[in-house]
Amino acid sequence: MFNSLMLAASEDLPSLDNTVTKSVSLLWIAPYQKPERAPIYQAFKSILNSDSQLALNFEIRYQPFVIGQDLSSQLNSSYDFIITAGDHAWLSLKDTSVSAKKIGLMLSEPLFRELTIQNPEQVYAISSQQPAQRFFALIQAMNFYQTQTASFFTKQQIEQKLLFENTARTFDVPFMAMEHSSKTSILEASNSIDACCRVLLVKSQDFGASLAKQKALMMNSYKNKIIVIGDSRTLLKQGAMVVLFSQPHQIGQQAAEMVRDILTKKNLKPFQEPNNFMIDSNNYISQLMGYDKESVGSLTRKTKLIENIYSTKDQDL
Repeated sequence: MFNSLMLAASEDLPSLDNTVTKSVSLLWIAPYQKPERAPIYQAFKSILNSDSQLALNFEIRYQPFVIGQDLSSQLNSSYDFIITAGDHAWLSLKDTSVSAKKIGLMLSEPLFRELTIQNPEQVYAISSQQPAQRFFALIQAMNFYQTQTASFFTKQQIEQKLLFENTARTFDVPFMAMEHSSKTSILEASNSIDACCRVLLVKSQDFGASLAKQKALMMNSYKNKIIVIGDSRTLLKQGAMVVLFSQPHQIGQQAAEMVRDILTKKNLKPFQEPNNFMIDSNNYISQLMGYDKESVGSLTRKTKLIENIYSTKDQDL
């Protein structure tokens, strides 16, 4: 027996005169209770509901993750799309044989990278991780572009390491990729950063996603007057000075646009990084580090502008 919550709602929207209405059936799977209250789902549903050419049938399933389970027998063949929120929900679905198009949202870097390598048919995804160029655009927006910057990578993260190194060169940001493993102590990591760099990019997956290790690394960095930039609001609470991340409702909006594009057969990237983002800062740490803080709104606008400039350059090459 699987603990599940099924909520079904048929929403036949009125169509305009001479407009063809398309019926679309969607199943939303999440590993937490009452997924219909989550901002990611509400934003997704709101965007699609605004399309008068779609007659939508939503179902929501609360599905706890169980290693090795196969949901094939529980899923009928009537769905056009099955959407999951988070790693655990995706792991419940990814090996399930269904005819519906699968969309995984808020996937961590390892799962997202696995999909980009395998490139399976009828599968789409949006990562929880920001594109590398966005971090270097933020560094330029903060006027740190001439400051030696570093970030940690494991031996297995070869592609991600090369991506950051190449992107840093494009943005003219001095950058050093530091290697770490399960045996690397926080003291060793802190000393290696202090010997080379004044800005540190801390990613949510660093040091086995251990918040305790990440917090210790950030606290040691501040003792050495090293600026820390993170990629989640959780890292901001742990002590990052500035963080850049996407909110769940922004991912939900992007997912709805992805469904629209699939339905209209637009040429789209099946595996996408977040389009929209926000920036937040820790006022106490900013004062402690002597950083002349500007509003997060101004910093966000600058970062978007710089990222767009470099993206345009890449398209012109």
